[in-house]
Amino acid sequence: MRIKTNLWGKKKEKDGQYYWLPLEQHLLDTSNVMIQLWNHWLSEGQRKFILQSISDSEENAGVNIVSFIGLTHDLAKATPCFALRPSGNNQSADLDKILTENLIRSGFTGLENWSTELSSKSPHALASQVLLDSYGVGEDIASIIGGHHGKPVGDKKEISVQLEAYTANYYQYDHDGECTENWKKMQRKLFEWALEEAGYKNVDALPKIEQPAQVLIQGLLIMADWIASNEEYFPLFPIDKEEEEFQEERLEYGWERWTKTYPWIAECVGGVEEQYNKRFQFHPREIQRAFSEAIDKTQNPGIIILEAPMGIGKTEAALLGVEQLAEKGKCSGMFFGLPTQATSDGIFQRIEEWIEKIARETGDDKSIQLVHGKAQFNETFQNLKNAENIYADEGSVVINEWFMGRKTAILDDFVVGTVDQFLLAGLKQKHLALRHLGLSKKVIVIDEVHAYDAYMGEFLYRVVEWLGAYQVPIIILSATLPASRRTRLVETYCRGMGMKKRNIKAEYTDWEETEAYPLITYTDGDRVSQLRNFPLEDTKEVKVELIGEDDLVTILQRTLSKGGIAGIIVNTVKRAQELAEKLEHIFGRENISVLHSGFLAPHRREKEKQLLNEIGKNAKRPKLRIVIGTQVLEQSLDIDFDVLFTDIAPMDLLLQRIGRLHRHAETIRPKDLKDPVVYVMGIQGMAEFEEGTRTIYGDYLLTRTQLVLPEKLVLPEDISRLVQKVYKENSKEELDIPVSIREKYEEVKEKDWSERTKKEKNADVFRLAKPYYPERGSLIGWLRDGIQSDTEAAGLARVRDGSDSMEVILVKRKEDGLYLLDDTTNISGDLTPALAKKISQQTIRLPHIFSFQTDDLIHVLEERNKAELSHWQSEPWLKGSLGIILDEENRVTLMGYKLHYDQQYGLMVGKEEG
Repeated sequence: MRIKTNLWGKKKEKDGQYYWLPLEQHLLDTSNVMIQLWNHWLSEGQRKFILQSISDSEENAGVNIVSFIGLTHDLAKATPCFALRPSGNNQSADLDKILTENLIRSGFTGLENWSTELSSKSPHALASQVLLDSYGVGEDIASIIGGHHGKPVGDKKEISVQLEAYTANYYQYDHDGECTENWKKMQRKLFEWALEEAGYKNVDALPKIEQPAQVLIQGLLIMADWIASNEEYFPLFPIDKEEEEFQEERLEYGWERWTKTYPWIAECVGGVEEQYNKRFQFHPREIQRAFSEAIDKTQNPGIIILEAPMGIGKTEAALLGVEQLAEKGKCSGMFFGLPTQATSDGIFQRIEEWIEKIARETGDDKSIQLVHGKAQFNETFQNLKNAENIYADEGSVVINEWFMGRKTAILDDFVVGTVDQFLLAGLKQKHLALRHLGLSKKVIVIDEVHAYDAYMGEFLYRVVEWLGAYQVPIIILSATLPASRRTRLVETYCRGMGMKKRNIKAEYTDWEETEAYPLITYTDGDRVSQLRNFPLEDTKEVKVELIGEDDLVTILQRTLSKGGIAGIIVNTVKRAQELAEKLEHIFGRENISVLHSGFLAPHRREKEKQLLNEIGKNAKRPKLRIVIGTQVLEQSLDIDFDVLFTDIAPMDLLLQRIGRLHRHAETIRPKDLKDPVVYVMGIQGMAEFEEGTRTIYGDYLLTRTQLVLPEKLVLPEDISRLVQKVYKENSKEELDIPVSIREKYEEVKEKDWSERTKKEKNADVFRLAKPYYPERGSLIGWLRDGIQSDTEAAGLARVRDGSDSMEVILVKRKEDGLYLLDDTTNISGDLTPALAKKISQQTIRLPHIFSFQTDDLIHVLEERNKAELSHWQSEPWLKGSLGIILDEENRVTLMGYKLHYDQQYGLMVGKEEG
């Protein structure tokens, strides 16, 4: 059925020419794109989930409902408050006049005198929901449409008040009359046309949709609306040209220009041995084989947790697991999340190479995104972005430009990024449905889960619950997990599937408490199983000695008398800098390496690369080196120390650090360092710790770690046992607390509980509610009381407790102008794009002391930047950046602090005297 309204859906003026898109055409475009996305972009798993969630058993139920939603999403553009909305460009006043006159000739008289004063009270997404509600459409469907600009209606009162309080916005007048009836007839005509086009006899034939499926359909609508609104795909018409019947050709034109790749259909052929050889060219270890075989046996795989030592091949196990789970769960992509930008960058090339093999095998291109704040500086990603597929007849890894937006990146098939991109799916923020749509078509891998604190954990659990609702497979990787966290992950996922704890069937009665290690825990429908008792490869004994700060130099001199590589991992940047200054006077500056978060990004990358070249796998090791660093040394670098000194830290993190000691069995070491020894510092007495360490980790976990820490470790055998002892609270096996510290222990325990509870409550303020299943559930209020800012920075601050300090760009002043800190690049004149990009890479995160006065800091820097750096804001690479100008000695005073940047030590900060 063809319909003609004379209402506009899109309009613009360009080069003196007027263009428009009739409303009915935009509705058709959006509906057609939604159908295409349903048939050719959604994963089979997503389609299956949505069909299970709607009360319609018809063969075309999915196509019918998305078609209807696309056809009605802008229904309220058929109202005077939208039809008379000015273009916002004085030059387009004539275009507005032409469109209004067309309506007047159609019978909508009196429009030339209509007041737009209250138009803003009825935004068209809300108004569309209001009209649908008035026609008897259920809240489930109507709320999808009401939120298609990113945020669903917050309260039912917003709907009920509209037709009564703002009647004229909908019908031109507050009273009945011919004009009012004309608007009502036109709106009803569009609605009935949409029903007929979508295959519904009447409004009662529309299905009911459960809330989780509503989220995905809303995401699909937003995506389709954005594609259909892109004039490169779906052009506007010259206003004086007659419309033509060419819907198939128009859709084909737009779809072909948008489509760059086709969804991945995973297919695992051959046994585990063959698959490992094909993908990674090596034979699987026993735990890798067991991981793959466990997935292979499942009928309805859910969450799979792999706990195993560092360097055992968890990444490869996960990637092969992704292929298996994608085939079983009918997923068409993968998200791989890691704790930091550095870890994301570190793994990106390995994942790109894995996808390349899949692309060559399937014969079609696969698209990938790297998603974090510095992705544009990753060389592998940038080279990929600019590359052309030189294998004309073979598939390759490509970058699909449409998915490079901040809100569209997560929709691409393969995504690597920081875990924040996953956690943001639990934050009430605009366009959240897009993030859920993107994640729900993928297999999810979350690595190094032990690195996430209590606050981030609350978002992690909530997102896991939603993915359980979507029946999305999740792989969790960790060196080891406290049993309580492992249990909560499994129970949360099952709850998302609609199960209560008592309905979970466990293979082992002690699955929640087991200290088995390595360990694979996985769900298959309502069953929880575990694989245990793996033979431990490469077992090593590590001697543990507690030392005072005063003993460090003496022990270093003794242990390194014949050379060797010593690692010193401390808990604060300032402590690392002080130690480096002290030790270089004794061992020589040339033998000291320093690495922490307080370096300019390029300097840090250079230092990491140098470390890997010197003490990485198969490196040509120097005779003597002392590497001093902070937590960055425990997270991502595959480096090997002959002897390790470390500040005390919670047991799981301490064991991560010890994983860098004698890491590579093939390394040739000095005779005196053949046996691994770790020296633990920062303990000043029973339950007494260095101040910086206490601030970061708290006394409670440090005390429990101190009580449990043995004089000898057997690794990896002891890993799980020790971690569980530290984190196993309020159990029959509670630690024997010495009498001398019992009172203090109870105090720090209470403080720890209080702080964790506070973090959990703080997280709950902006955290998404749990999935809601009853038929009456809708998206009304789904994002109520969410964060107001739509920026990614605001979102990241919320999922990481806002604890990160500000990132700035450092430059320096010399006699003849401003320079980068390399002293050779003058940046005073006009900036080329290449130079602007180079400047944008000179970032550094300010110390935590500045995070307590962020607003004041921004004001101070903005005022300082006005004089010499204001032109940055006109450069795409630098827009939004703030700079700090150092003097020729790389010094500056800022808000009562003296800052000094040193290439050896990083950014050093001291209180201003006086």
